[in-house]
Amino acid sequence: MTAIALVTGATRGIGHATARLLGERGVTAIVGARDDVHGKAAAEPLGLPYVRLDVTDAGSVRAGQCSTWRTAPPRPH
Repeated sequence: MTAIALVTGATRGIGHATARLLGERGVTAIVGARDDVHGKAAAEPLGLPYVRLDVTDAGSVRAGQCSTWRTAPPRPH
């Protein structure tokens, strides 16, 4: 069973380090960021998927949730 984590603010700093470490440990870490250019640039060298996500915008959060499910479908309980 693979763990899945959506890491917000993963384009730099603690968020980026968290996504990198989770990915290295076999977690399906998804890079979440407000900006497509920075998000894709952060995710690509780590070999991780990216979803656009602005946590201050409810519509963006819903869209990010749907994108996350397409990237890494939820596991059955």
